Amino acid sequence: MPCVVIFGKHFISDLDCTDVLSLKREISQKHGVPVEDLLATLNGRLVSDDYDIRTSNNVVRLSTKLVGGKVIFGKHFISDLDCTDVLSLKREISQKHGVPVEDLLATLNGRLVSDDYDIRTSNNVVRLSSKLVGGKGGFGSMLRAIGSQIEKTTNRESCRDLSGRRLRDINEEKRLRKWLEGQEEREKEAAERKQKKFERLVAEPKIEVNLNPSYEKERQDLPERVSSAVEAGWQAAGSSNTLKRKSDSDKAKPKKAKLWIDADLSDCSSLSEDEEDDEKTSSPGQQVSTDSGNESDKASTSSE
Repeated sequence: MPCVVIFGKHFISDLDCTDVLSLKREISQKHGVPVEDLLATLNGRLVSDDYDIRTSNNVVRLSTKLVGGKVIFGKHFISDLDCTDVLSLKREISQKHGVPVEDLLATLNGRLVSDDYDIRTSNNVVRLSSKLVGGKGGFGSMLRAIGSQIEKTTNRESCRDLSGRRLRDINEEKRLRKWLEGQEEREKEAAERKQKKFERLVAEPKIEVNLNPSYEKERQDLPERVSSAVEAGWQAAGSSNTLKRKSDSDKAKPKKAKLWIDADLSDCSSLSEDEEDDEKTSSPGQQVSTDSGNESDKASTSSE
C-alpha cells in the first residue's frame, strides 16, 4: 500500500513514487515549486530524499521553505518586505500598522531574536508580536502571600531524581550497601571480643594479697573464741532458768474452789455463813455443815 501525501491543503494519493526525491519532482512538475524548496516530514520529522515511502503506511507531508525570512505579524503573512535585520523589520511594521517599535517582539522558532539578527540567512518563519501593556497586575504579591503560607521542609525523601527514582529508595540502598560492607568487620570484632573474654575467664587472677601474720592468727582463732563464748552463755542462761522455776513453784499456792450460787439464794447463803461462824466459835469440835439454809435451821432446832 503506497503512503498518502499531503501538500499544503491538497490530499494526494494517485502518485506512483518510490522515494522522497521522486515525490518532490512529481510535486514540482504539477505545482511549479522548485525541488530544493520542498521539505518532506514523516510523523513530525524530516526524512531524507532516498527514503523509501513504499515501506511506510503513514502520511508524508510536503511543505515549502520560507525563502528570505518570511514574516508573520498577527494573522498577516508578509513576504514583500525588503529588510535585512530585525530592527529594519520592526520599523517597516511600525510604519504600516502604527505599532511603536519598542513594543514589538521578534521570535524565531519560539525564541526571542535581537535587533541585529540577519533575517536573510534564515529559511524559517519570523513572528512579530506586540507587548501586553499593563504589567503583572498583583500576581507577584499573590505569589509572595502564598510563599509565606507554605511551610518550609527539609524532608526531601519523597522527591525524585532525574531518572524518576525516589530519593528515599536511593538513600535506603546506600545505607544497606554501607552496612553490608561493614558486616565482615563487625563479625571479626565480635569474634575478637569473645576470644578476649574467654581468655580473661580462663586466666589465673593476678591479685596478690599480703596479710599480716598476727592478723591471720587472730582471724583463725576468732571462730573458736566465738563458739566457746556462745556455749558459756547458753549454760549460764540454763542454770538461771532452773532456779527461777523452783522459786516460782515454792511460792505457788492452790486456788480456793468457788461455788456458784444462784442470785436468789444470796441472802440465804449469807445467813448460813453467819450461823456457821457462831457454831465454830461455840463448839470448835463440831462438824461444819455446808447444807442449805433450811437444813441449818433444822439442825439448830434439834440442838435446842
